[in-house]
Amino acid sequence: MFIEFARSDEQSKRTNTRDKFIEKAFAKLKIETDAFNKELLAELREHRKNISQQRLFLYFIQNGKCMYTGETLQINDLSSYEVDHILPQSYIKDNSIENLALVKRSENQRKGADLLLDSTVITKNRTRWEQLKRAGLIGEKKFRNLTRTKITDRDKEGFVARQLVETRQITKHVTQLLQKEYQTDTKVVAIKAGLVSDLRHKFNFIKNRNVNDYHHAQDAYLVSFIGTYIMSKYPKLEMEFVYEGYNKYLADLRKTTTKPKFSFIVESLAKPTFNHETGELFWNPETDIAKVRRTLNFKQCNIVRKVEEQSGMLFKETIYPALKAADKTIPLKKNLGVSLYGGYTNVNYAFYSLIEYPVKNKQKRRLLGIPMATKVLIDTGQTTLQAYVTDCIGGPCQILKERVLKYQLIQNDNCALYVAGPTERHNARQLVVSEAAAQIIYLISAKQAAEASFLEQYRSSDLTVVFDELLLKITSDFKIFKNVAVKLTAAAERFNVCTFNEKVIIIEEIIKVMRANATNGNLKLLGLTEREGRLGNVPISNNLKIINQSITGLYQSIEDFS
Repeated sequence: MFIEFARSDEQSKRTNTRDKFIEKAFAKLKIETDAFNKELLAELREHRKNISQQRLFLYFIQNGKCMYTGETLQINDLSSYEVDHILPQSYIKDNSIENLALVKRSENQRKGADLLLDSTVITKNRTRWEQLKRAGLIGEKKFRNLTRTKITDRDKEGFVARQLVETRQITKHVTQLLQKEYQTDTKVVAIKAGLVSDLRHKFNFIKNRNVNDYHHAQDAYLVSFIGTYIMSKYPKLEMEFVYEGYNKYLADLRKTTTKPKFSFIVESLAKPTFNHETGELFWNPETDIAKVRRTLNFKQCNIVRKVEEQSGMLFKETIYPALKAADKTIPLKKNLGVSLYGGYTNVNYAFYSLIEYPVKNKQKRRLLGIPMATKVLIDTGQTTLQAYVTDCIGGPCQILKERVLKYQLIQNDNCALYVAGPTERHNARQLVVSEAAAQIIYLISAKQAAEASFLEQYRSSDLTVVFDELLLKITSDFKIFKNVAVKLTAAAERFNVCTFNEKVIIIEEIIKVMRANATNGNLKLLGLTEREGRLGNVPISNNLKIINQSITGLYQSIEDFS
């Protein structure tokens, strides 16, 4: 059993206080050196809002100078400099501020055979680095990395351990709890946080959070995959075996000019691997990476949403004043008329009842919301569900199913939906796109690629190809959005004349429409509304099926109300 905890984000905790931290450190630095740049304080106040940006923060804690030469850097030209890992990633994956330096591009190539700083660089800058340390602008760890002249065997052992062993206390506790629960024939292994992220980036296993929910399953698969790889290569996790492989990796690295970006565990996946004890080839990157990629591209995953009986406040929080509450039926308190005192906008429902009743010689079905206050009365025997439903309908009716919970999966007119309210539904069908479209969506999502960089890999017409694929999907696979599909088809020519940025926004908003959740798409750029895809009034059909899933989705039962 492999478990992974998300990486803690210490940087976010410091963002709001970074400017104050730097101001205090600058005050100490003035005492330390005459070389303090007074203009930095003015620049700090000007760029205060952007201090969380990595290059800008490094610029200020380095007193506006290149860390390796002491030459002045230009704050308006920070993109032309490089962020260097002081202790290279070939030794250990450490992206903390304490292992990063902002340097001129030419200086980033001046490391020796052991990938440490040249002794002449250390000698020239030691006094300046000591001043920064005493002022608190750099810590003891960064100073030690800057002045390190060799990597000892003990250092290497520490690097290996930190890449393999999860040290956080919460992870240890959870591991121990699971091991105690499954003590007979299960081994519980905590996988170091960040290995899966490195694995994705190394082999371009893209992660599209905004397309569907498959990325949760994919991450679980990759955690198990890399855990199995480590356990196969080092069956007993004996550090001397891992250390031997680490030393071989460093030796091979010295023979190439390519700088590794990831930890040695992930980098080693690019080469054939043999079992240490048997000599058997158990990892062949040419075939095995393709197998992992094929698995990640499987089109079916079990997605299960937790159904909930609502609890908490009896009413929605919004209170309308008297002038706007004439049509409200829920008083603030008993005997307080809504026309005088105002009222609540709506009730909160505990669950819904599937009912059927006659309307003009026809049988009508609907989900009736059962308010939390009514549930209390039913639970305490002050009324019955049948009596409440009959009173609401104003005549005879049949309860087909007493309790339908929020987020229950249903099939209504052959559309997979989640129940979100008496008439409101959420789409439950996962969007799956081609691998080519997934690559483009990943590149344009979250502004990862500006137009210029996008056009280095693709043509502008490729966005139209993605639009056409999404249009085909919503037309053929998402019948619940047939009205949106008709409007998108009519607006296709309008898409073609949009700018690059407009096309990116439109694609992202169309994806929101088809997501299996409550999101809507703002498609005003195509002349549509800003809430396309909202399923606010979906009646219950005569072929309704209620689908009850097990937690894993491996089992299900269907209640057929056709």
